[in-house]
Amino acid sequence: MEGRLFSALGQRAGLGGIAFGVFLLLFRGILERRFLPKAGLDSPQAFAVILALMIFTFGLAAIGVIAWLIGRGINPKAPIPGKALLSLACLVVVVIGAAVYVGVQGKPVGTTSSKQASRIEVSKYLLKPIDPTKPAIGYEIDLYMINRGNIPARAPITTFAFNSADGLMSAAEVDAEMGKVLQLALQRLPPFNDNREEIGVGVETWLALPRGLTGDAWKAIASGTKRFYLFVVLTYTDAALGPDQYWITEFCASQRKDFSYFRLCQGHNRTWLHVGAPTKW
Repeated sequence: MEGRLFSALGQRAGLGGIAFGVFLLLFRGILERRFLPKAGLDSPQAFAVILALMIFTFGLAAIGVIAWLIGRGINPKAPIPGKALLSLACLVVVVIGAAVYVGVQGKPVGTTSSKQASRIEVSKYLLKPIDPTKPAIGYEIDLYMINRGNIPARAPITTFAFNSADGLMSAAEVDAEMGKVLQLALQRLPPFNDNREEIGVGVETWLALPRGLTGDAWKAIASGTKRFYLFVVLTYTDAALGPDQYWITEFCASQRKDFSYFRLCQGHNRTWLHVGAPTKW
């Protein structure tokens, strides 16, 4: 399909047609693929990236069309005028500059712009029998987290939920479940004081969630009948934040049958800054 498109455009419009074809294919790829949620970008960041890519691809395609028009008006044996080359070079610089400028506008607030910040990430979770000799009693969920920031983080408050689905949940279902956990988390933000224990830079720690799986639920997941989903929201502070500022870390993953790995949910594995008092719903 792509080969025939380039061939047809190249035969009829030369370099300009090929440039325009590249723009069409790239733009279609941007709309079809969900690579932005996989990168953990929120809506403003995703919009900035998409707009930057559109400016870049459309700009280069337009420059290709302009170059083709210039070429049609010049004798093939004559040298290309210096003014024309200079104009095209200036257009390329303008397009690249505009794309970069728009792209950086989607920079996450409080993460890349802050020189000092903590950033707790969930590194993994394990389903372990409460009593190895009696697995029917049930399984606990051990949540592991690590501070990947450059200053210590105060111990987070953990809000979570889990369920078993017949298969992969849709993006809308995942959004709804994570939204419920996030609502609860924003109602009980951590106190802003220096008395809480800290997680040092690069230090991994873990905790056992207060609720776990029944033996029957674990068997359904291990057999592949059900898929386990875990939704976690961590809320925490550090010494660099001011009053009513809190870090929010989201984690969502699922697994079934093979417990050696888990699958991350799209769009809900990120850290962002919340500003404001606890939310009342």
